[in-house]
Amino acid sequence: MSGHRVEGAGRFDPPRSPVVAVGLLVFLAVPLFFVKLGGAGLVDPDEPYYAVPALEMLKSGTWWIPVLHGQPWLDKPILFYWIVLGAFKTFGVSEWAARLGSALAGLGGAVAVATLSPRGWRRGGAHVLAAVILATSLEYAFLSRSAVTDMTLTLFLTLGFLAVARYLESGGLGAATWGGAAFGLATLTKGPVGVLVPAVALLGYGLSTRRRELLGPKAIAAAACGFAATAVPWYAYMFAAHRELVVNVFLGKENLGRFVNPEHRQLPLFYAIVLAAGLLPWSVALPPALLRAIRDLLHGADRPGTSPGPVFALAWFAAVLGVFSLSASKLLTYILPAFPAAAFLIADYWCHALAPRPAGERAPQGPLLVAWTGAAITIAIAAAILLFRRDGRFADSGSVLYGLAIALTAAAIAAVAAVRAGRLARFVGVQAAAAVAVVLVAVVVVVGSPGFEASSSTRTFVERLVAGGLADQVAGAYQVHALSLDFYLGRTLVHENDADGLAVRVQKDPGRLWIVRSSDVDDIASHLPLRLERVATVSRCTAVRLSPGGSGTERKDGS
Repeated sequence: MSGHRVEGAGRFDPPRSPVVAVGLLVFLAVPLFFVKLGGAGLVDPDEPYYAVPALEMLKSGTWWIPVLHGQPWLDKPILFYWIVLGAFKTFGVSEWAARLGSALAGLGGAVAVATLSPRGWRRGGAHVLAAVILATSLEYAFLSRSAVTDMTLTLFLTLGFLAVARYLESGGLGAATWGGAAFGLATLTKGPVGVLVPAVALLGYGLSTRRRELLGPKAIAAAACGFAATAVPWYAYMFAAHRELVVNVFLGKENLGRFVNPEHRQLPLFYAIVLAAGLLPWSVALPPALLRAIRDLLHGADRPGTSPGPVFALAWFAAVLGVFSLSASKLLTYILPAFPAAAFLIADYWCHALAPRPAGERAPQGPLLVAWTGAAITIAIAAAILLFRRDGRFADSGSVLYGLAIALTAAAIAAVAAVRAGRLARFVGVQAAAAVAVVLVAVVVVVGSPGFEASSSTRTFVERLVAGGLADQVAGAYQVHALSLDFYLGRTLVHENDADGLAVRVQKDPGRLWIVRSSDVDDIASHLPLRLERVATVSRCTAVRLSPGGSGTERKDGS
């Protein structure tokens, strides 16, 4: 490869003004996080588990504890329910409002990385590049569009870690206080993990770098005051008013229980796969970026008195990965708090790999190999999109998918050319544009398709019932674990899981509609002493009219 490179050709020149940097991120965030934010129905099972309690809290005026089906509900702490409830109260009840908090948290996390990073993260503009990488990572973008807790947790952990980094840089106790407050908000979002992850990360960082200032009594006291101000009041109230619920359900079942019992079983290398896919189009650079940070650690970087750099990000990343890898229950969303640290490590790698070099000096081959590997993955994804395009459900969007496949292939070639020429800014622009294109097409074509809507949410099903004047006739749901029914019907449904219990309820209130799984209709008709009439079917859900009588005579097919 030719060594004739113009001085400064590879430099990533970030906006010098924080206002301009924030403007750049907002420009990226609009298509990534906000376009058609409410376009799809709430996706079962997770999104309704936050939207429905928030809606019940709004209607009942109960603000201090989540409520589900009229009863205290402590699957998660209060903060995310407050966020959704506040959006409902301000903007009205809608899918858009339910997801707004996550979208703002996604933007806030990227802005925090760009504006609050310590000096050790700012060399070569790595902090702004890290913010761009974070915002355009596919999993980060998609979870910014989901009404679940993980993006809010990630925001507060990011704010906390950056505040600790600023404390290590300046020694200011104010930064330590803000760090503790942010970790308190993380704990108020998702429970003990909000303080466990920082404790593991900072302990490992302090021991490996011998930074005793992390254990300074004044710093610990300041952080504890910040944590107490944000987390203690609500938890103190809950222990006083609902001690058994907190101890047995929240701490016992929902936290310790999930940690030791495999509620969600996954492959041993599950999180490696999640990181590889979720950090696309940037993930290929993560392994060499981690190796670079490990070398810094072994060479004594981040010594006491210096500004935290890649080693700090490495400790943050490793703590998230380690804690959730040890957990018996694993979900792809759990690893999201590692993304800001991973984004910085990747940004630091590229800023160093494509830094300006003297004329005549050969650039290392490693970055070009990374670029080619990334291009191969991108082209493979483009090929998969062409196969996906042949699915009849997306016939109307075939030209869009074809165009996306061509655009991704062109982007892959352009990215390799940019790295070969040492043009970091061009490389970043191509990668970011490809990510935006993928997200927009996924939102418009896939998430917006009738097939996806019908299979992932009950909105289409309820709309059909409403259009037929049948919504008020629904008595309940039998073995359908979809809280989105409550959200779209606007009331609390009876959720019955026992066959004998269903028969008793029909005896007491005959002729009403019950929502059942489409796959269960024949079984109900054959084995229960009920007369069954199909009324409406949309994908996985069927509304049947049930009355006492002989075992299952179907009088009408309304599907």
